[in-house]
Amino acid sequence: MDFTKDGVKVVVEKPSEQPLKEILFKNRWFFRNIDRYDKILIKINIPYWKTPPGSATKKETLWELWDFCKRFNLPQFIVESRYSWTPIKVDEDYQFRKEYVIDLFEKPSIAIKAFTINNNKLSLHLSKEVLNPKNFIITLGPPKTHEYVIYTGALKTAMGFLKWKKRHMHGFSNLSTFGSGELWYKSVKCLHKNLIKLNDEIPGERVSILDGTSCMEGNGPVFGNEVHWNMIAISNDAPSLDYVVSSLMGFDPTSIAYIWWFMQDDEYRIKNLPYLDSFLFKLGLQFNPSFERPPNYEKELSASLEVIKEFKELII
Repeated sequence: MDFTKDGVKVVVEKPSEQPLKEILFKNRWFFRNIDRYDKILIKINIPYWKTPPGSATKKETLWELWDFCKRFNLPQFIVESRYSWTPIKVDEDYQFRKEYVIDLFEKPSIAIKAFTINNNKLSLHLSKEVLNPKNFIITLGPPKTHEYVIYTGALKTAMGFLKWKKRHMHGFSNLSTFGSGELWYKSVKCLHKNLIKLNDEIPGERVSILDGTSCMEGNGPVFGNEVHWNMIAISNDAPSLDYVVSSLMGFDPTSIAYIWWFMQDDEYRIKNLPYLDSFLFKLGLQFNPSFERPPNYEKELSASLEVIKEFKELII
């Protein structure tokens, strides 16, 4: 079933009835402009070491996407920083030859000033590969709960485009000092704001795919429990996709600051909110499925609502 309005399309399919390649072929509208680009960059979620299933892109789903994209006769690459702390490697664990993997750690980047705690001078280092407007970007990963920002989906996947050691998304340089008190609260607010700044920087078209056949609830995005959800969702607009999928998981996307911001940012999106709600209703899927919330949900929600309050004051 799909929702289409003003150039934005959100599709929700049941993969038990057809494989991903068939779903993509049926919805090849998303790739209608791909011949304008020089190459395809596919961003996946890399798992941590020995973490439960549901935290990362499934190998089988990635290979289906890879095979589907061959029809476009463009060079295609998996992008990831293989020097992050996880020992999982794209070339070894996902069985891709190294010539098909772009290691962002080794590529030039630009520095984007980050929102920080106490006005520290830190930057987000975004790879120039991602900033090249001639590269067509596809993101593929599972929707998950998140221990800091409630939900992670299409928009938050963009964190993987940053050089790992220079992400600074939480507003300071040393994650070991994260803590659980006031510093935690401030860093969560910085994360919402930096997610907005990061996604604003990425140019061109981006197709986002959320694979719910193996996703996560509870203490996500890494240490939660796997959920087998018969759902794959695709969109050419990451905020609209996150609005739909987070709603289906039982969350209120208008209370998640980084999603809320983008839904206000363009006039067509805010006008579309009632249509999106109608779309969810027509799907016949529950608004509150049994997705377990993150352990710190109330604190996360409080921080998020405080950021939204700040945003509203800026808009006024």
